[in-house]
Amino acid sequence: MNLVRFLLPKIAAALVTLLIAVTLAFLLARLSGDPVRSILGPLAPEEQVAIKRAELGLDKPLIQQYFTYLGDLIRGDLGMSLRYNRSNWEVISSRFPASIQLTLAAVAIAIVVGIPLGVIAALKENTIWDRLSVIASMTGQSLPLFWIGLMFILLFSVNLGWFPAGQSGTWKHLVLPAVTLSFFPMARISRLTRSAMTEVLEEGYVTAARARGLSETSVVVLHA
Repeated sequence: MNLVRFLLPKIAAALVTLLIAVTLAFLLARLSGDPVRSILGPLAPEEQVAIKRAELGLDKPLIQQYFTYLGDLIRGDLGMSLRYNRSNWEVISSRFPASIQLTLAAVAIAIVVGIPLGVIAALKENTIWDRLSVIASMTGQSLPLFWIGLMFILLFSVNLGWFPAGQSGTWKHLVLPAVTLSFFPMARISRLTRSAMTEVLEEGYVTAARARGLSETSVVVLHA
């Protein structure tokens, strides 16, 4: 019973948040311009525009469009993309493999870099390395990712020409977006690792391992 009382407000809050997000998406799609003109172009004749508007259901009152929109979402029908004039499922699924690849690459970079940074900070507590690690972690969690991405493009694509600024295909196309997306999780992993490792290094079994004459690498990697 306590679990139900705990979960019900959380579920209700999540549903309200989802409804607000969906409503904003609906309104922004309608307020950002005439979607039919975006599809057919500004020079399309009015008769063709009227036919397309009726086909998309955009000739109905706004409130009726909204409830139709909600009903379609509940049934799992995401409708047609007003920008690409294709099924939204097709648009999403066509980009899904690239999104998975980018996510896995970003997570791998965050783990490979974040954990060693946290370990070094814990081992070098209250030294310049610890302070640099903390500064890097705070910076990674504070800077907006879109700004980091733009700076990377400006430096590594425009100025140095090392990596392409967009598109996909080779591993070079993956580097800049993957590194950009890894910044926030890398910072969190680094801070959590530092905090946990600092506590663990003071445990009795770590002290005992050092007392047995084990190397610092063995103590850190195999025990801590």
